[in-house]
Amino acid sequence: MMMNNNDDVMETEKDDAMMEGLETPFDGDADAGVTADGSDDAVEKRRWPKWLVPVIVVACVVALMAGGAAWYLIDSNRRAQARGACEQGVTSVTADKAAWEKLLKADDTIAASKVTSDQVADSATVETLTDLLAETTDLKIVACDADATADLEAVTAALATTAEWYQGQTKKIDEAVAAVTSSRDAKTLATARDALVKKVDEARSLLSKSDGSVADDSTRDALGKAIDEADKGKDDKDPSMLDGLREKLVSAMQAVSDSRDAKARADEEAAAQAKRPPRPRLKRRPSSSTRPRTRAAGTPVADTRRLRRPHTPGRVAVRVLLALAADPSAALAAESALAGTRLRVVS
Repeated sequence: MMMNNNDDVMETEKDDAMMEGLETPFDGDADAGVTADGSDDAVEKRRWPKWLVPVIVVACVVALMAGGAAWYLIDSNRRAQARGACEQGVTSVTADKAAWEKLLKADDTIAASKVTSDQVADSATVETLTDLLAETTDLKIVACDADATADLEAVTAALATTAEWYQGQTKKIDEAVAAVTSSRDAKTLATARDALVKKVDEARSLLSKSDGSVADDSTRDALGKAIDEADKGKDDKDPSMLDGLREKLVSAMQAVSDSRDAKARADEEAAAQAKRPPRPRLKRRPSSSTRPRTRAAGTPVADTRRLRRPHTPGRVAVRVLLALAADPSAALAAESALAGTRLRVVS
Protein backbone atom coordinates (compact mmCIF):
# COMPACT_ATOMS: atom_id res chain seq x y z
CA MET A 1 0.00 0.00 0.00
CA MET A 2 2.83 2.33 0.80
CA MET A 3 4.40 1.49 -2.49
CA ASN A 4 1.36 2.54 -4.29
CA ASN A 5 1.31 5.86 -2.49
CA ASN A 6 4.94 6.46 -3.34
CA ASP A 7 4.26 5.64 -6.97
CA ASP A 8 1.38 8.08 -7.02
CA VAL A 9 3.56 10.85 -5.57
CA MET A 10 6.27 10.26 -8.09
CA GLU A 11 3.76 10.23 -10.93
CA THR A 12 2.25 13.52 -9.75
CA GLU A 13 5.66 15.22 -9.54
CA LYS A 14 6.45 13.96 -13.02
CA ASP A 15 3.32 15.47 -14.44
CA ASP A 16 4.03 18.79 -12.74
CA ALA A 17 7.51 18.90 -14.19
CA MET A 18 6.31 18.16 -17.67
CA MET A 19 3.60 20.81 -17.42
CA GLU A 20 6.13 23.43 -16.42
CA GLY A 21 8.66 22.28 -19.04
CA LEU A 22 11.33 21.89 -16.42
CA GLU A 23 12.04 18.15 -16.48
CA THR A 24 15.72 17.49 -16.88
CA PRO A 25 16.93 14.66 -19.10
CA PHE A 26 19.15 12.07 -17.56
CA ASP A 27 21.58 9.54 -18.71
CA GLY A 28 20.31 6.13 -19.61
CA ASP A 29 17.44 4.76 -21.48
CA ALA A 30 14.72 7.38 -21.53
CA ASP A 31 12.11 4.93 -22.75
CA ALA A 32 12.80 2.59 -19.85
CA GLY A 33 12.77 5.44 -17.29
CA VAL A 34 15.88 4.09 -15.53
CA THR A 35 19.33 5.43 -14.87
CA ALA A 36 22.58 4.16 -16.28
CA ASP A 37 23.20 2.05 -13.19
CA GLY A 38 19.93 0.16 -13.80
CA SER A 39 18.11 1.52 -10.72
CA ASP A 40 14.43 2.26 -11.19
CA ASP A 41 14.28 4.72 -8.27
CA ALA A 42 17.32 6.87 -8.99
CA VAL A 43 15.82 9.50 -11.34
CA GLU A 44 17.84 12.66 -11.43
CA LYS A 45 16.01 15.90 -11.91
CA ARG A 46 16.96 19.60 -12.11
CA ARG A 47 15.12 22.81 -13.08
CA TRP A 48 16.08 25.43 -15.96
CA PRO A 49 16.97 28.93 -14.85
CA LYS A 50 13.98 31.26 -14.60
CA TRP A 51 15.59 33.96 -16.78
CA LEU A 52 15.80 31.63 -19.82
CA VAL A 53 12.14 31.94 -20.80
CA PRO A 54 12.13 35.76 -21.09
CA VAL A 55 15.32 35.62 -23.13
CA ILE A 56 13.76 33.18 -25.53
CA VAL A 57 10.67 35.37 -25.84
CA VAL A 58 12.76 38.48 -26.51
CA ALA A 59 14.82 36.61 -29.07
CA CYS A 60 11.67 35.52 -30.89
CA VAL A 61 10.33 39.08 -30.91
CA VAL A 62 13.60 40.44 -32.24
CA ALA A 63 13.65 37.75 -34.93
CA LEU A 64 10.11 38.63 -35.94
CA MET A 65 10.95 42.34 -36.10
CA ALA A 66 14.08 41.68 -38.12
CA GLY A 67 12.14 39.49 -40.51
CA GLY A 68 9.45 42.14 -40.88
CA ALA A 69 12.02 44.83 -41.51
CA ALA A 70 13.77 42.68 -44.08
CA TRP A 71 10.49 41.93 -45.82
CA TYR A 72 9.58 45.63 -45.82
CA LEU A 73 12.93 46.55 -47.31
CA ILE A 74 12.63 43.90 -49.99
CA ASP A 75 9.07 44.90 -50.82
CA SER A 76 10.01 48.60 -50.94
CA ASN A 77 12.87 47.82 -53.24
CA ARG A 78 10.62 45.78 -55.53
CA ARG A 79 8.03 48.53 -55.54
CA ALA A 80 10.65 51.16 -56.36
CA GLN A 81 11.97 49.04 -59.22
CA ALA A 82 8.45 48.46 -60.51
CA ARG A 83 7.69 52.19 -60.40
CA GLY A 84 10.94 52.99 -62.22
CA ALA A 85 10.16 50.44 -64.91
CA CYS A 86 6.65 51.86 -65.22
CA GLU A 87 7.90 55.42 -65.60
CA GLN A 88 10.44 54.25 -68.17
CA GLY A 89 7.59 52.57 -70.03
CA VAL A 90 5.64 55.85 -70.08
CA THR A 91 8.68 57.65 -71.51
CA SER A 92 9.17 55.00 -74.18
CA VAL A 93 5.55 54.82 -75.28
CA THR A 94 5.35 58.62 -75.40
CA ALA A 95 8.38 58.72 -77.71
CA ASP A 96 6.95 55.92 -79.86
CA LYS A 97 3.65 57.75 -80.19
CA ALA A 98 5.43 60.98 -81.16
CA ALA A 99 7.40 59.13 -83.86
CA TRP A 100 4.17 57.63 -85.21
CA GLU A 101 2.45 61.01 -85.33
CA LYS A 102 5.49 62.61 -86.99
CA LEU A 103 5.51 59.94 -89.68
CA LEU A 104 1.82 60.50 -90.40
CA LYS A 105 2.52 64.22 -91.01
CA ALA A 106 5.74 63.71 -93.00
CA ASP A 107 5.91 65.08 -96.56
CA ASP A 108 6.78 61.66 -98.00
CA THR A 109 3.77 60.07 -96.31
CA ILE A 110 1.40 62.78 -97.50
CA ALA A 111 2.78 62.57 -101.04
CA ALA A 112 2.50 58.77 -101.06
CA SER A 113 -1.07 58.93 -99.75
CA LYS A 114 -2.06 61.01 -102.82
CA VAL A 115 -0.69 58.47 -105.30
CA THR A 116 -3.42 56.59 -107.16
CA SER A 117 -3.44 53.01 -108.38
CA ASP A 118 -2.91 53.99 -112.02
CA GLN A 119 0.29 55.85 -111.13
CA VAL A 120 2.15 52.82 -109.76
CA ALA A 121 3.44 49.59 -111.20
CA ASP A 122 1.84 47.55 -108.38
CA SER A 123 -1.55 48.78 -107.17
CA ALA A 124 -1.37 46.57 -104.05
CA THR A 125 1.16 48.98 -102.53
CA VAL A 126 -1.40 51.79 -102.60
CA GLU A 127 -4.05 49.61 -100.98
CA THR A 128 -1.69 48.55 -98.18
CA LEU A 129 -0.75 52.13 -97.35
CA THR A 130 -4.38 53.23 -97.41
CA ASP A 131 -5.35 50.52 -94.90
CA LEU A 132 -2.47 51.40 -92.56
CA LEU A 133 -3.28 55.10 -92.57
CA ALA A 134 -6.88 54.26 -91.69
CA GLU A 135 -5.69 52.66 -88.42
CA THR A 136 -5.38 55.91 -86.48
CA THR A 137 -6.58 54.65 -83.08
CA ASP A 138 -5.07 56.84 -80.39
CA LEU A 139 -4.23 54.41 -77.58
CA LYS A 140 -4.34 55.80 -74.04
CA ILE A 141 -1.09 56.00 -72.10
CA VAL A 142 -1.74 54.76 -68.53
CA ALA A 143 -0.13 56.71 -65.68
CA CYS A 144 2.02 55.06 -63.01
CA ASP A 145 -0.13 56.15 -60.04
CA ALA A 146 -0.59 52.71 -58.46
CA ASP A 147 0.90 51.91 -55.03
CA ALA A 148 1.09 48.13 -55.07
CA THR A 149 3.98 46.46 -56.81
CA ALA A 150 1.68 44.11 -58.67
CA ASP A 151 -0.42 47.02 -59.97
CA LEU A 152 2.68 48.88 -61.16
CA GLU A 153 3.88 45.77 -62.95
CA ALA A 154 0.48 45.44 -64.64
CA VAL A 155 0.64 49.07 -65.81
CA THR A 156 4.17 48.48 -67.15
CA ALA A 157 2.93 45.48 -69.14
CA ALA A 158 0.07 47.55 -70.60
CA LEU A 159 2.49 50.32 -71.57
CA ALA A 160 4.76 47.79 -73.28
CA THR A 161 1.80 46.56 -75.34
CA THR A 162 0.93 50.13 -76.36
CA ALA A 163 4.54 50.91 -77.27
CA GLU A 164 4.72 47.74 -79.32
CA TRP A 165 1.62 48.82 -81.30
CA TYR A 166 3.04 52.26 -82.07
CA GLN A 167 6.41 50.80 -83.04
CA GLY A 168 4.78 48.24 -85.30
CA GLN A 169 2.55 50.80 -86.99
CA THR A 170 5.46 53.18 -87.54
CA LYS A 171 7.53 50.44 -89.16
CA LYS A 172 4.67 49.23 -91.35
CA ILE A 173 3.75 52.74 -92.54
CA ASP A 174 7.38 53.56 -93.27
CA GLU A 175 7.76 50.41 -95.35
CA ALA A 176 4.44 51.03 -97.14
CA VAL A 177 5.41 54.61 -98.03
CA ALA A 178 8.72 53.37 -99.44
CA ALA A 179 6.91 50.68 -101.45
CA VAL A 180 4.44 53.17 -102.96
CA THR A 181 7.21 55.62 -103.79
CA SER A 182 9.34 52.91 -105.39
CA SER A 183 6.40 51.58 -107.40
CA ARG A 184 5.49 55.08 -108.56
CA ASP A 185 9.08 55.79 -109.63
CA ALA A 186 9.21 52.49 -111.51
CA LYS A 187 6.02 53.37 -113.38
CA THR A 188 7.31 56.88 -114.13
CA LEU A 189 10.59 55.50 -115.46
CA ALA A 190 8.84 52.92 -117.63
CA THR A 191 6.46 55.54 -119.01
CA ALA A 192 9.31 57.94 -119.83
CA ARG A 193 11.33 55.18 -121.52
CA ASP A 194 8.36 54.00 -123.59
CA ALA A 195 7.62 57.57 -124.71
CA LEU A 196 11.25 58.07 -125.73
CA VAL A 197 11.41 54.84 -127.73
CA LYS A 198 8.17 55.73 -129.50
CA LYS A 199 9.45 59.21 -130.34
CA VAL A 200 12.73 57.76 -131.68
CA ASP A 201 10.74 55.61 -134.10
CA GLU A 202 8.74 58.63 -135.26
CA ALA A 203 11.93 60.65 -135.68
CA ARG A 204 13.54 57.94 -137.79
CA SER A 205 10.49 57.82 -140.04
CA LEU A 206 10.53 61.61 -140.49
CA LEU A 207 14.24 61.61 -141.21
CA SER A 208 13.76 59.01 -143.94
CA LYS A 209 10.76 60.70 -145.54
CA SER A 210 12.26 64.21 -145.50
CA ASP A 211 15.31 63.31 -147.58
CA GLY A 212 15.54 65.88 -150.42
CA SER A 213 12.37 67.67 -149.37
CA VAL A 214 13.65 70.30 -146.94
CA ALA A 215 14.78 73.85 -147.59
CA ASP A 216 17.61 73.58 -145.05
CA ASP A 217 19.33 70.22 -144.92
CA SER A 218 21.09 71.10 -141.66
CA THR A 219 17.80 70.46 -139.85
CA ARG A 220 17.97 66.84 -140.90
CA ASP A 221 21.54 66.60 -139.65
CA ALA A 222 20.44 67.92 -136.25
CA LEU A 223 17.60 65.39 -136.15
CA GLY A 224 19.99 62.54 -136.89
CA LYS A 225 22.25 63.59 -134.03
CA ALA A 226 19.27 63.80 -131.67
CA ILE A 227 18.25 60.25 -132.65
CA ASP A 228 21.74 58.91 -131.95
CA GLU A 229 21.83 60.64 -128.57
CA ALA A 230 18.42 59.22 -127.64
CA ASP A 231 19.53 55.70 -128.60
CA LYS A 232 22.52 55.95 -126.29
CA GLY A 233 20.59 57.36 -123.34
CA LYS A 234 17.35 55.36 -123.48
CA ASP A 235 18.57 52.96 -120.75
CA ASP A 236 19.19 55.76 -118.23
CA LYS A 237 17.49 55.38 -114.82
CA ASP A 238 16.55 59.06 -114.50
CA PRO A 239 13.07 59.83 -115.92
CA SER A 240 13.90 63.52 -116.23
CA MET A 241 16.91 62.65 -118.41
CA LEU A 242 14.71 60.53 -120.67
CA ASP A 243 12.13 63.31 -120.89
CA GLY A 244 14.90 65.74 -121.87
CA LEU A 245 16.04 63.48 -124.70
CA ARG A 246 12.46 63.15 -125.92
CA GLU A 247 11.93 66.92 -125.88
CA LYS A 248 15.14 67.36 -127.84
CA LEU A 249 13.80 64.97 -130.46
CA VAL A 250 10.50 66.83 -130.62
CA SER A 251 12.32 70.13 -131.21
CA ALA A 252 14.52 68.65 -133.96
CA MET A 253 11.51 67.03 -135.63
CA GLN A 254 9.64 70.34 -135.61
CA ALA A 255 12.59 72.06 -137.31
CA VAL A 256 12.63 69.42 -140.06
CA SER A 257 8.87 69.72 -140.56
CA ASP A 258 9.08 73.52 -140.81
CA SER A 259 11.91 73.28 -143.34
CA ARG A 260 9.97 70.75 -145.38
CA ASP A 261 6.90 73.00 -145.39
CA ALA A 262 9.03 75.98 -146.46
CA LYS A 263 10.41 74.04 -149.42
CA ALA A 264 6.94 72.88 -150.42
CA ARG A 265 5.70 76.49 -150.46
CA ALA A 266 8.71 77.62 -152.50
CA ASP A 267 8.13 74.84 -155.01
CA GLU A 268 4.47 75.78 -155.35
CA GLU A 269 5.34 79.44 -155.97
CA ALA A 270 7.94 78.51 -158.56
CA ALA A 271 5.45 76.29 -160.38
CA ALA A 272 2.84 79.04 -160.37
CA GLN A 273 5.39 81.54 -161.71
CA ALA A 274 6.33 79.18 -164.53
CA LYS A 275 2.71 78.99 -165.68
CA ARG A 276 2.27 82.78 -166.05
CA PRO A 277 2.63 84.27 -169.65
CA PRO A 278 5.60 86.59 -170.24
CA ARG A 279 4.95 90.37 -170.04
CA PRO A 280 5.14 92.38 -173.30
CA ARG A 281 8.18 94.65 -173.65
CA LEU A 282 7.30 98.33 -174.08
CA LYS A 283 9.16 100.56 -176.57
CA ARG A 284 9.83 104.22 -175.88
CA ARG A 285 9.76 106.97 -178.35
CA PRO A 286 12.97 108.92 -178.97
CA SER A 287 13.26 112.01 -176.87
CA SER A 288 13.43 115.39 -178.46
CA SER A 289 16.71 115.99 -176.73
CA THR A 290 18.25 113.08 -178.56
CA ARG A 291 20.17 114.29 -181.62
CA PRO A 292 20.93 111.74 -184.28
CA ARG A 293 24.33 111.60 -185.75
CA THR A 294 24.93 111.39 -189.44
CA ARG A 295 27.28 109.30 -191.42
CA ALA A 296 29.78 110.70 -193.72
CA ALA A 297 27.40 110.02 -196.57
CA GLY A 298 24.76 112.05 -194.79
CA THR A 299 22.57 109.10 -193.67
CA PRO A 300 21.10 109.53 -190.18
CA VAL A 301 21.75 106.71 -187.72
CA ALA A 302 20.35 105.99 -184.31
CA ASP A 303 22.23 107.48 -181.45
CA THR A 304 23.32 104.60 -179.25
CA ARG A 305 24.34 106.79 -176.40
CA ARG A 306 22.56 105.98 -173.18
CA LEU A 307 20.99 108.92 -171.52
CA ARG A 308 19.96 108.88 -167.88
CA ARG A 309 16.64 110.53 -167.45
CA PRO A 310 15.70 111.95 -164.09
CA HIS A 311 13.16 109.90 -162.09
CA THR A 312 10.63 111.91 -160.24
CA PRO A 313 8.59 110.39 -157.39
CA GLY A 314 5.50 110.43 -159.53
CA ARG A 315 7.19 108.56 -162.36
CA VAL A 316 8.51 105.94 -159.96
CA ALA A 317 5.07 105.45 -158.41
CA VAL A 318 3.47 104.97 -161.82
CA ARG A 319 6.05 102.35 -162.74
CA VAL A 320 5.51 100.50 -159.49
CA LEU A 321 1.74 100.45 -159.94
CA LEU A 322 2.10 99.14 -163.47
CA ALA A 323 4.41 96.38 -162.25
CA LEU A 324 2.00 95.42 -159.48
CA ALA A 325 -0.89 95.24 -161.90
CA ALA A 326 1.03 92.93 -164.21
CA ASP A 327 2.80 90.77 -161.61
CA PRO A 328 2.61 91.47 -157.84
CA SER A 329 5.63 89.33 -157.16
CA ALA A 330 7.74 91.46 -159.52
CA ALA A 331 7.02 94.78 -157.78
CA LEU A 332 10.41 95.06 -156.18
CA ALA A 333 12.15 94.09 -159.39
CA ALA A 334 10.20 96.79 -161.26
CA GLU A 335 11.13 99.44 -158.74
CA SER A 336 14.79 98.47 -158.97
CA ALA A 337 14.59 98.51 -162.73
CA LEU A 338 13.09 102.01 -162.68
CA ALA A 339 15.90 103.29 -160.53
CA GLY A 340 18.52 102.18 -163.07
CA THR A 341 16.65 102.46 -166.34
CA ARG A 342 18.69 103.63 -169.31
CA LEU A 343 16.89 104.62 -172.46
CA ARG A 344 17.97 104.03 -176.00
CA VAL A 345 16.90 106.08 -178.92
CA VAL A 346 15.47 103.91 -181.67
CA SER A 347 15.76 105.37 -185.09
